Amino acid sequence: MSEVLSLVIDTIPFIAIFATIAISLNIEYGYAGLPNFGKVLPVFGGALIAGSMVPRMIQAIFPDAPKTDYIFNNGPASVELQAFMNTHHEISVIMMILGLIIAIAFGAFLGLISAAPALKLREDYLAITLIAMAEIFRAISKNYDPIMNGARGVSVPDPLGWLGPKSWVYLYVSSAMLIASLVITSYMLRTPLGRALRAMRENEVTAQSLGINIASLRVKSLMIGSAIAAAAGYIDTMYSGGLTVDKYDRYQYTFIPWLMVLMGGAGNNLGVFLGVSIYWVASRAINFYKDQILSGISWLVNLGGSGIDMSWFDVTRVERIAFAIVIIVILLLRPQGILPEKPIKTPGYRLVEKMMKKNRETAS
Repeated sequence: MSEVLSLVIDTIPFIAIFATIAISLNIEYGYAGLPNFGKVLPVFGGALIAGSMVPRMIQAIFPDAPKTDYIFNNGPASVELQAFMNTHHEISVIMMILGLIIAIAFGAFLGLISAAPALKLREDYLAITLIAMAEIFRAISKNYDPIMNGARGVSVPDPLGWLGPKSWVYLYVSSAMLIASLVITSYMLRTPLGRALRAMRENEVTAQSLGINIASLRVKSLMIGSAIAAAAGYIDTMYSGGLTVDKYDRYQYTFIPWLMVLMGGAGNNLGVFLGVSIYWVASRAINFYKDQILSGISWLVNLGGSGIDMSWFDVTRVERIAFAIVIIVILLLRPQGILPEKPIKTPGYRLVEKMMKKNRETAS
């Protein structure tokens, strides 16, 4: 029982982090109709602020902070910085918040850069361009050692390490981030901006004829989505305690958020959260029960008495195969997702709905 509880506590921060990333993608694709296949770009940008900038800012700003080279002598420097933050609580909290603000601003900046091709390209070409931009950013970070020690990466000290067990601390931190993202986006999408995004998604020509500035909307949607994704990347790196380029790959931070959005329901934040939860519960269950799954696969393979040794088989590969099949099935059979998008109930919509309900009651 204690193992299951520990698994649940450890999983909740990941659910919150990926739900935040998926919500940011939902703004860009679900509401604005922009196929952002470079989602890893702002996530990795936020991670860089957490793993590369914040520790060096502490060293530069505070005279009594340890001065060991954080990048090229990362092991001792990370230990010394962690000890410093454990004894300077106010500084740690201030730098945690300041780093998060910088990550959000940097994410918005990356969104602004991403918006440049979004103004001229459509659909397939835009998706390819955004993938290329993300890969260029990752390649520069990997090959220019002063950023994050190249492919080796860095160990990241935790500014909140003095508060208690990491899983519990980041359970609250990541949950607060998710709630804030949901509240902000839910409110925003009920404003004229949200309705304009949907109008642009449905038909750009019609939206332009109504006076909607399509170029401005594309920029805003990418900047807002990237800012939220960068915040998630920042918290993700602080929680994991390490930063490497290979961790932030296209599969985990682009394909998986797309899977979550399409599975849950594009244009519906509740559906997106459901998609995230289903993915992480299934993923953790596969890893937790991998020995039993391997035994089951071995039993099926050897039903005919073939005696094939399946100990070499990596059960975690089942996850990728299973979710690849899931996304194909969803796109074919239920492209709207588990929870489809609902209409925005504006005051005018509610008035018409009320009048129609009254007319039906009168007619009956």
